[in-house]
Amino acid sequence: MAVYVDRPLWWHRGRLWAHLVADDLQELHNMAEAVGIPWEWFHNGSMPHYDVTSPKREQAMAKGASPIGRRAMVALKRCYRREKE
Repeated sequence: MAVYVDRPLWWHRGRLWAHLVADDLQELHNMAEAVGIPWEWFHNGSMPHYDVTSPKREQAMAKGASPIGRRAMVALKRCYRREKE
């Protein structure tokens, strides 16, 4: 299993934000807890993810999250949707 984080591209409340996703929901929650990401930043929509600030992104990568690009994130989202069908 793996945890991924895309580049911070979205401005909100004066900060750049990225998305933290994983192959497994429990692994996603474990990573979020390990780097102190608040539960309120979790979104359980078409693809479960946490919105993360740039500093939290760096912490997640230091703990093993793999940086991925936008296209790879879209591909993961498509795979997740197929698994749910």
